[in-house]
Amino acid sequence: MARRTKKAPKPKASNSTKVVRIKCHTITDLPPELLHMVFTHLRNSGSTGTKGIKACLMLCRLLRDVAVSYLEFTSPRVHDLGHFLSFMRRHSPLQGTVQRLSLSDMSLDTSLVRQLTQLFPNMGSLTLEDICCTPPLSHHHPKSDPETLPVAIPRQLEKLWIKCGRARTDSGSGWSLCGIMHIVSLLAPEELIVSMSGGVRFGDKFDPTCLTASPAVRDLRVCLAPWETPKNRKSIANVLDALSRTLAPGIVQTVTVDYDFKATLRALSTLLKRIGGNVTALDIHGPSPWAWEDRQIWMDPFDDWRLLDLRACKKLESLELPPLYVRPREEQRPLSYVACGLLANYISPTLREFKIDVRDFTCPETLEDREVLNLREFDKVMTQTRFPNLQKFGLTVAVSRDLEDRSYYVGQCRDAARHVLHRLHSRGVLGISVLWR
Repeated sequence: MARRTKKAPKPKASNSTKVVRIKCHTITDLPPELLHMVFTHLRNSGSTGTKGIKACLMLCRLLRDVAVSYLEFTSPRVHDLGHFLSFMRRHSPLQGTVQRLSLSDMSLDTSLVRQLTQLFPNMGSLTLEDICCTPPLSHHHPKSDPETLPVAIPRQLEKLWIKCGRARTDSGSGWSLCGIMHIVSLLAPEELIVSMSGGVRFGDKFDPTCLTASPAVRDLRVCLAPWETPKNRKSIANVLDALSRTLAPGIVQTVTVDYDFKATLRALSTLLKRIGGNVTALDIHGPSPWAWEDRQIWMDPFDDWRLLDLRACKKLESLELPPLYVRPREEQRPLSYVACGLLANYISPTLREFKIDVRDFTCPETLEDREVLNLREFDKVMTQTRFPNLQKFGLTVAVSRDLEDRSYYVGQCRDAARHVLHRLHSRGVLGISVLWR
């Protein structure tokens, strides 16, 4: 009888089960060399990769320290200047990437302005919106102690944009007139834009002691913010008056101004008398309402050419005047009266280009009307003898969109304009553009 094979005993189950724990690794456990390879790939992946790099700035310091070297802060918008400056000082490679800087709702002084220009050597444009700046008083800087005087900015800024959404309040926020001029004199930009909302009213008067120098501004623009309606009769006029005593004379070459009231036109005349001897281009824009119904009852404050004396602009080559809006005739003077009066009496013979628009009319015959427009007066004033260097008379005609058969009206408008301005047309300087509004 065969022997049975003995089975092997079954192992006893253990009362405790061993759990093997595997340590999880994250991206922060990678060596710096691999992190740089990851960020290099993200930077080469376009805008999506750039968003990923920016997201890493919020995770941890290790990733942030690597990620910042793969970003460019070309146009930062800053509301907390202290935090922004400390961040940039910690990450010095980013300082050279700043090209356009925008600051809003904060306080600035001479020291901070100097820090901005030194910390960001490639900054060409600076936008300041509703900034509180209190200039140092003249008696705080005795002449016997030159170390206490404001130090001039060594490098001229390309563009400075001052945005005035509100004026200085008791709480210390917003612009003051002296604060604006102090900043302008410190930075001395090549191009200066002062944009104002319609309700800005400065509580201070301009004091020349707030200036550190006479800035050599080449291009000047003072304008109302888009879609704004003028409300204060003195705001833009006060800015122009202050600029006339701030900017260096004989440097400004191009001037663009939005006028709101007669006081602004008189202030512009004063500015041009003081500093406009080298102006070659002048653009003037009016505060016409946006809605067609409002324009029909609107009265242009620029109703007399004597309001704007341009005789100081001896080198003027380009002039653009406000549009002529056709509306129900109530005044005795034709719409061309102001422009033709300026050209006949105040404009230098050096003029090379003149531009003007005619808007809000519905039939080509209006261009030939002697009582409403009287465009023929331009033909009489702008003669070869009076303006020997004239190269272009630019007439833009804006026709109502309600008209049918647009191609027909375009031809009719061109023919009517050539007929009433036949001398300018024969000289080959008449340019006609027809737009639909």
